[in-house]
Amino acid sequence: MRLQSRALVWRAIHLPQRRTLCGKSKEYDIVIVGGGLVGASLCAGLVQSQLPCKIALVEPNLQRLLSNSKEKSGEAVPLRTSTINPASQQWLKKLKIWELLDSQEVAAFARMKVWDSTSGSSLVFHASEVGMESLGFVVANDDLLRGCYQRLQRSLQSTQSQIDFFDSGVDDFHWYFSQSGFTKWPRLVLKDQNELHGRVVVAADGSNSTTRKSANIPWFSHYYQQRAVVLTVRTEKLHRTAWQRFLSTGPIALLPMAGVNISNVVWSTTELEASILCSASKETLVKELNNAFLGAVNLHKDSDTEEYPPSISEILRGPASFPLYLGHASEYVKERLVLVGDAAHSVHPLAGQGVNLGFADAQCLVELFENAWMTGRDFGELSLLLQYQRKRLPKNLLMLAALHSLETFFSFQFGPVSFIRGLGMSLLGGLIPAKKAIIDFASGKI
Repeated sequence: MRLQSRALVWRAIHLPQRRTLCGKSKEYDIVIVGGGLVGASLCAGLVQSQLPCKIALVEPNLQRLLSNSKEKSGEAVPLRTSTINPASQQWLKKLKIWELLDSQEVAAFARMKVWDSTSGSSLVFHASEVGMESLGFVVANDDLLRGCYQRLQRSLQSTQSQIDFFDSGVDDFHWYFSQSGFTKWPRLVLKDQNELHGRVVVAADGSNSTTRKSANIPWFSHYYQQRAVVLTVRTEKLHRTAWQRFLSTGPIALLPMAGVNISNVVWSTTELEASILCSASKETLVKELNNAFLGAVNLHKDSDTEEYPPSISEILRGPASFPLYLGHASEYVKERLVLVGDAAHSVHPLAGQGVNLGFADAQCLVELFENAWMTGRDFGELSLLLQYQRKRLPKNLLMLAALHSLETFFSFQFGPVSFIRGLGMSLLGGLIPAKKAIIDFASGKI
């Protein structure tokens, strides 16, 4: 009862001015635009926090996502995967999403090997070296999304939060500016003719965010002149190592997946080579992949060596490709607006950090809204949202800069640079404290 009374007082303080509205108009405390992994996990986090607020989740593919949450898709072999770091795993455990993934959907890896095709130098990371059980987990995006929506549907019956799902895109945004920023609640006109007013709008609609664009937030973008080619493959033997080799055209990674000898390949390469690979036969693709990972190395099928990745024997799904961009918004917030995930930042996939940065954004925002509720503050207050920006923007920029520098450093094939790169990798391989710092950074601990 005390919580309900507090909710009534909070709503009385922060209710908007009355408006005369036409059509189907609804008011919400939080409107989330985008129901992908970051938007769905944010919504689940808000429900799990038991904030007595009204939430709208707007996603044009929502009906399909909700339907898929009822039972596993008939698609046996997934194509798109995410590499989940330990910090993101803890967040998903807290939301009780992780427990909805069974052992057939998660592949943990405790070892990672990175090597340079030019110098031949390599760097190996072991979870045991830094007192960890795993360096990360590979999960199909569809399985993660299904877990998010299953948790949402199961949690709603036992919480005070109210969520309305809108299977629609946004047709128009109306922001109300004054000298101090937004004053009135933003108004979103959906393609299905619904009209939403939100105390705060959260943009989780990806790097091409229409929400961000409508608010005129500048976006810095750099095209790498590369495309990522994604495939699901079968290997000659089971492995639980994440392999990454830097080629002259870009990095290629082989990541273990749940299942019998199944792995995911992410090959970042030139536009021309990506086009050739996507049009090649499966037999040719197998040869090209093995050559990219193994070169002139001849491995026996019964070899137990962990020096090189296992041979690829079959293409199970793919290829598909997408362009690679670095992107970052000049600011993450305005009054009554906040950007999360790829709507705020987009990074090179070479370290699989994109979704982890988004999950960290979502977790930070949930904690901020919890604190705002406890202190009676308006969710859309600019001074409140700036706390989120101060916490997340520097960390995201640091990761963005680190990945961009790594990609640039390995793209140089000039002799002296290759020598320095190889020497550096060799020296770093023997420095456990330095390797621990790298693992902590990639794991979300820093």
